[in-house]
Amino acid sequence: MDESVLPKYVAPSINIPSMDPSTALPPIDLDFVQNCVTRRFIFEESKIAELKTRVASTIVPKPSRVEANAALFWKCASAASRKNLGLPTRPSVMAQAVDIRKKMSPPLPETSVGNLFATIVVSTGEGELDLPRLVIQIRKAFGFSLHGEENAFSKILDAGKEYSKIASNDDIDLYLCSSWCWMSFYDLDFGWGKTIWFTIPSVRAKNSVVLNETSNGKALEALINLSAEDMAELESNEEFLEFVSINPRIA
Repeated sequence: MDESVLPKYVAPSINIPSMDPSTALPPIDLDFVQNCVTRRFIFEESKIAELKTRVASTIVPKPSRVEANAALFWKCASAASRKNLGLPTRPSVMAQAVDIRKKMSPPLPETSVGNLFATIVVSTGEGELDLPRLVIQIRKAFGFSLHGEENAFSKILDAGKEYSKIASNDDIDLYLCSSWCWMSFYDLDFGWGKTIWFTIPSVRAKNSVVLNETSNGKALEALINLSAEDMAELESNEEFLEFVSINPRIA
């Protein structure tokens, strides 16, 4: 068997301090309300290129497709929430689970086993959300590195505490973004041939988006979960509709 794909159990080699009650994270109660709906949207390759041009700035001249799509979701979903609440402004944040294997110094093997992630929160003010500014904020938040196990553990714990605090605040809109674009689901073959479509039955968590590649690796699929009222607004948002197709036929 190829040694490069064997799972690596690295925990014994990482000097992470023991957790005591004073560092324990408070419980997080995500909103799994019954009134939420999930919709499937596709960003075609040409639309991704247009969007990346739209969100580019002198600070982030070459945004990634995930940064661009996450920013668009954040902006348009926030606008839907404000409209339905009848509020001119409302603070919002976006959280994303980040794989820390490459963030560690030295980096951990890609095949390291375990929940090696940190939940990073990106925050803005209450004003109108500008796409280039959102991308800059996302790039700044995720452009971190972790030096030394104890320092890394402290940073991950602090990020978790910040996320817990925001998740329990009803006066802030919390949006969750998860990218599966690097997981190569379409390379899987269980003996029945090439995978045509990979998905999950439901996103479930309110105000969330899961981004995944399509089978050709060029387009992106977004599974978005919002309240029924916010979803209706999103599906009529002209800026959002400029870049997406709503649940097109699977080739």
